Amino acid sequence: MTTKALILLLLSQSLHASNIAFVPDDKKIALSEEIFNKLSKEHYVQELSNDFNHKYIEHLIDELDGNKRYFTKYEVNRFLSSAKIFNSSKNAFDIKAAYKIINLYFNRLIDFSEFQITSSVLDNANKNVKFMHDLPAHPGEEIEDGLLYDPRSIVFDQAENRLWAQTGLMDYII
Repeated sequence: MTTKALILLLLSQSLHASNIAFVPDDKKIALSEEIFNKLSKEHYVQELSNDFNHKYIEHLIDELDGNKRYFTKYEVNRFLSSAKIFNSSKNAFDIKAAYKIINLYFNRLIDFSEFQITSSVLDNANKNVKFMHDLPAHPGEEIEDGLLYDPRSIVFDQAENRLWAQTGLMDYII
């Protein structure tokens, strides 16, 4: 199970909450560090590189927000720079940073879920409403699953028009 799938599973159990916070208490931190240390000493054959924490944080951010919708560039840079600082302190893994990233991700998902275009939004609009999207769309995130194929959707017509406009522009330029 990928990191994103696990988090989405946990989130689906907690959507009724207005704010989510996974607090890394001392017991959780100690357990995480113990597991990591045992794995790094007894399981991995290869030595961990000095920038392991940075790579881990980078991978976590990419798994959660590969399409760059939930974290700002400033936040990503802040997380990565704090991972570099942590690496220089000769520790291999910063569980608190992972908790901060996951908490922010959960809360952004909750915040953004209020702005999803759904069929009920279209049902409450004018009877002649047409749904447009510039693509690529992410069903289940910014739009409801199946909405691209709703009879009120003109998304694919819009995408075709954009394609012809781009082709005409390239023809004019070249």
